[in-house]
Amino acid sequence: MDTKDIDDWKTISDILYIHYDSYDHAIKADTFIESIESIKLIIEYINRDILNYSLKYSLLIIPSEPGSFLAKIGLYITGAITGLFAIANTDIGAAFIEGLTSVSPAELAKQIGQDIRTDLINAVKYSSESEDAIQKKERECKLASTIILKMTGGILEKKTEELLKIGLNISPDIFKARSKFYIACLQDNAINGLGFSRENEFPIPRSSFAERASLPIIPFEDEPIEWFASIEKVYVTSPNWDKIDQKIRNWKGKNELGKDCYFTIEDEIFWKFAENKELNLEVLDTLKVQWIYQIRDGRQKNIRVLRVIEFNNKKISSEMSTAEIEQLVGVKTYFSANGNNEPDLFTFNSI
Repeated sequence: MDTKDIDDWKTISDILYIHYDSYDHAIKADTFIESIESIKLIIEYINRDILNYSLKYSLLIIPSEPGSFLAKIGLYITGAITGLFAIANTDIGAAFIEGLTSVSPAELAKQIGQDIRTDLINAVKYSSESEDAIQKKERECKLASTIILKMTGGILEKKTEELLKIGLNISPDIFKARSKFYIACLQDNAINGLGFSRENEFPIPRSSFAERASLPIIPFEDEPIEWFASIEKVYVTSPNWDKIDQKIRNWKGKNELGKDCYFTIEDEIFWKFAENKELNLEVLDTLKVQWIYQIRDGRQKNIRVLRVIEFNNKKISSEMSTAEIEQLVGVKTYFSANGNNEPDLFTFNSI
């Protein structure tokens, strides 16, 4: 994103307000950082679990206003919005979005049509496109921004039981990211409550933080019991060196084809190497791993690295045998390798 794009953020981005009711209008730096990271993860998981990675965007931190601690989050949509609009135009998708935002996608579109006209009066004119084409593109991007940010706000604000009724059980990781947000707020004693508007209204008192920080038990009647296992190479794009926290914010990586995956590492030998600072870190760390995973709705779930065989070509652990893995998971496990006709971790990314 270049400087001109940032200057024009009002034209194509809505705002998610995080309003902290805090002493002296101040909170810990760690609280703010964790809050932003949690929101970033929620949007990542919306894009992954609901939109199948169809959205391209950048998260913005917008300057706050004097007299309060009001975090302002923008979402700059850079393209690929058709997947979101396709979902919003279905009865099920529209009902899901309205459940989270309390407003139908059609009503949001109407609001954007009204709001954006004022913004466009001073919009920069691009000689390479007609004004009508620019306005249409900006309206679409702002509508996409509004829908995603309002969904994010609804996820943070609504009670857990409400979110489960809406159908958010399709993404347990969203609940983990939400938990991370409220744990950070619980650890900051200066925060008495939270609101999600510019007004000095804080509908979520501190006494409600613990409920929202707790992870729900999400039963899946159709959850498969089959496990798949393989040995793969993965390039780490976002590590998490906190052994406990990785269960909330998973490791993120890409395979050699550039496809994303989220996983936890259960190899105690690897963590011992990390604890003793015996791993040579690089800008882009490369792991050779033996992992297991399940498939649900065409996507990988519960990706668990059982053994880190190599870390940046350094030998770490020996791979487990078939019998050892099946004893661990308690059911028959299907083993696969890249290049054959059996499923591997990245076979199911396109649905």
